[in-house]
Amino acid sequence: MNYRNLLVNLGLVVGNMAARWEPSGIASKLLEAYGKHREKQQLKDELEALLRARFVDYRAQVEDAMGELRLKLSEGVRVQVEAYLSQFQASAKQAARLLGDPSATTVPATVGVDDPQQLAAFLPQRPPRFTVGDAVPGLPSWTLVEPLGAGGFGEVWKARHEDDDTFAAFKFIIDPAARERFTTSEARVLKEIHQKAPTDGVVKLLLAEPRQDPPWLQFEYVDGGDLSRLPEAWKGLPAAERVTRVRAVVHRLATTASHFHTLGVVHRDLKPSNVLLRADDSLVIADFGISKIIPASSVMPTPTNASLATIRAYTPIYASPQQKRHEPADRRDDVYALGVLWYQLLRGDLSLERPSGDGWKRVLAKLGVSEQEVALLNRCWDDEPDERPGDGSALAAELAEQPQAQRAVHAETPVVELRVVAPHRDADGSGLRWRLAAIVLLLCLCVAVILATDRIYLIPDIPDNPSQNKVTAPKRPDPDKETTGSGKTEQPTPSISPPVTSGKETLASQKPPLLDCTGPNGADAETVRAAQKAWAKYLGETSHEKSFPLDKDGQVMIDMVLVPPGKYYRGEGAEAKVITLSHPLWVGKYEVTQQQYEAVMGTNPSTFKKTGAEAALYPVESVSHDDAVALSTRTSRDTGGTYRLLSEAEWEYAYRAGTRTKFYNGNSDDTVGDIAQYEKNNTTSQAKVGSKKPNGFGLYDMAGNCWEWCSDWYEAYDATTVDPRGPESGSSRVYRGGSWNNSAEDCRAAYRNRFTPPNVRSILGFRLARVPSGSK
Repeated sequence: MNYRNLLVNLGLVVGNMAARWEPSGIASKLLEAYGKHREKQQLKDELEALLRARFVDYRAQVEDAMGELRLKLSEGVRVQVEAYLSQFQASAKQAARLLGDPSATTVPATVGVDDPQQLAAFLPQRPPRFTVGDAVPGLPSWTLVEPLGAGGFGEVWKARHEDDDTFAAFKFIIDPAARERFTTSEARVLKEIHQKAPTDGVVKLLLAEPRQDPPWLQFEYVDGGDLSRLPEAWKGLPAAERVTRVRAVVHRLATTASHFHTLGVVHRDLKPSNVLLRADDSLVIADFGISKIIPASSVMPTPTNASLATIRAYTPIYASPQQKRHEPADRRDDVYALGVLWYQLLRGDLSLERPSGDGWKRVLAKLGVSEQEVALLNRCWDDEPDERPGDGSALAAELAEQPQAQRAVHAETPVVELRVVAPHRDADGSGLRWRLAAIVLLLCLCVAVILATDRIYLIPDIPDNPSQNKVTAPKRPDPDKETTGSGKTEQPTPSISPPVTSGKETLASQKPPLLDCTGPNGADAETVRAAQKAWAKYLGETSHEKSFPLDKDGQVMIDMVLVPPGKYYRGEGAEAKVITLSHPLWVGKYEVTQQQYEAVMGTNPSTFKKTGAEAALYPVESVSHDDAVALSTRTSRDTGGTYRLLSEAEWEYAYRAGTRTKFYNGNSDDTVGDIAQYEKNNTTSQAKVGSKKPNGFGLYDMAGNCWEWCSDWYEAYDATTVDPRGPESGSSRVYRGGSWNNSAEDCRAAYRNRFTPPNVRSILGFRLARVPSGSK
């Protein structure tokens, strides 16, 4: 059906209301226009035709409607009306999804468009700020080509770069209250996810600019649709095949959720429209955003007869009972939502709610779902949270144990291959964390984030000239192709910080003192952490922890910890001597992983080689000293930073972290297993990075797991006591820390070892350091 009539009528109403853009008032006038001719059913039919239209066709209809409106409206009003109509389809699609149709192609049956309050939900909620053809503020090379969503917070647009026709999505924060949240609580979420758990499982945040008017976030553009594609694509498949595919999808989503769960982030709005499909059919979770599209005053029935006024942080059909009662966020809220999604996908109907009774179990049994899986599904949406799997990780683990859970999926329909995300261990060693480059949100952006943490991090600065940034397809650096890194600015991580003058560390006026670890008991943990924070502040940083790019495209990140300058006793017993280190240094929180090494060097030399997500969890080994230096050289060239190996003196200082004991957790061999993978708790191969307790600086695996190359040539210590670098030449290089295949004695702070630079061992890896700007 042609919906040109709807556009003309709406355009006339908006034009005649001048600056009065209140949605319910516009809806009332629109209903009057249709009501006069008893055409309210036609209004619904035309609205559904508009929902189903491609944007290019919709734009043509808007232009055609404006041809008629030009004769009825003044020039100034016509411009406003055209901007309003350009947002109408995106707003209508958001409302359709929220109200019960994940495909956003129909007006849900529970919605009556003859009610002004309900019809108003499909209309733009504020005067549009942008229109097709506008440039992104601060990035004139990016042109807005299609609205993707609009609501209480602002607008979301698809944009094209003029040089290479690449696309990105921009979220503009227009509402003043949303702007404030954007720079406070939203910044916490973005920092937590994008710098501490970036992965292919979450939509990538490319850039953020809080200083523009309006502020905006730039995300990758995901053009494969969302989860609502799958039921239609899977029609006709044998039941057993569909069950297998559904299991793979839910396992993927649970695995992805497990990573941000370990950061204290609860999504609280997992639903089909927030699970996007890339062109390669891999799944990504979106919408960790600021605001719902429906104002708090809007009230209409939803599929569960709840009021939209009560769902500012969730969608009722996927919300747990605790969420609906506004209880504190819980990771098991997301498990509940995944249970509903699981059931909907099994049934092939995304409008279904959690069923009651036992009839649904018999339906699933007929599809070939095992009793064990039915029982697990039933636990996922149990009213009592204690009965549900504890988080995404627990759900993923239980799914993997189900019968035929490892069955391969060979499909020509969406989700051909479900790629595994790349986690890291959480700070306490018990959970997974992600890395790789950045995060969140795209098509409809809603209030869906609850942080179960009181930690606050701010994202580092944006470049001084953001107009030079553009999106390019991720590339793996060519190890054989030399490029010039001179003059290249450091690839910025997304910025949500208050305005400052530079994207690099800037020195404050008051230089902190050195960290003195030479007292009888060294320096206590509180003193160590205070020194880290003081030196971070001095360098112009907002935290002593930070993520930096390893590759020239900023697609591969490394977590680092600031080690302040200080003095300490190197060695043991009577031979111990005070060493002074006069410069701060960023030190890798973990040993370099196989994934990081391969992304930079193009190969994975490890004897115990891992693939996919596993490669992001395990340290690279079987690397020579020459290999480690080559990676640091290439990374420095490609990013503009200065990466290198730690000197032996820096390494022991970083290991000790203020302590003067045999190990950084004391003098007893009996407790080495708390901090190290070594021969008494690991006799097979290296373990996941971060699987044991960190030291006082927040560094993991300084003892055990893999030996770590240092920059020094091996020789007896000389008389140098300030910033010693070892001899000028030699035959062997130093390595430190012990490994999974060594004794506790080898894991001591003072223990030294050596090997020839070109050779490799399966127990030998390395850790990177990065020199802060302005330091030597």
